Amino acid sequence: ENLVVTLPGPAPDTVASVIKLEFATAPVVEQRLPGPDAAGVIELPASLAAIVNSYTGNARLEGSGGDARIEHWNKPGISVSWEFQVSRPGTFAVEAEVVASGRAPVALTCGQSERQAEFAPTTGTEFQWVTLGSLTIAGTGEQRLELKSTCKQWGEVKLRTLRLLPAA
Repeated sequence: ENLVVTLPGPAPDTVASVIKLEFATAPVVEQRLPGPDAAGVIELPASLAAIVNSYTGNARLEGSGGDARIEHWNKPGISVSWEFQVSRPGTFAVEAEVVASGRAPVALTCGQSERQAEFAPTTGTEFQWVTLGSLTIAGTGEQRLELKSTCKQWGEVKLRTLRLLPAA
């Protein structure tokens, strides 16, 4: 159930050591989706996003860990989505941690709920939290949220985190 592999010493090769595990049957891997913390906030990091490029788009994940971010999101038709868990239906404020070089309208969709939103240009090169509006999630369990660029006049967006905060 909770397999832990312990090595007797340091890795033989610091760049590329390999451990081969053999199982009697196929292992069952549980996918754990992000869900609400104790305050009901759902954090959706760039590292867990699915990026679907348009024909001319080349948005991609850069960096890793807490520094992972979606970059080169600079064309219309590109979508970014996350799957996550909701334990309570309700209305959530949607915030994004971004650097935006220009106006960037998006369609924000989750289930039957859809709204138009916009990344306004940010100042400087540091990531800033911006509010995209509110979204109602009617059900519980697994959900999918999508942001899709909707306008030909699209300024480049770098996105590090999306978060959903329960409305007060």
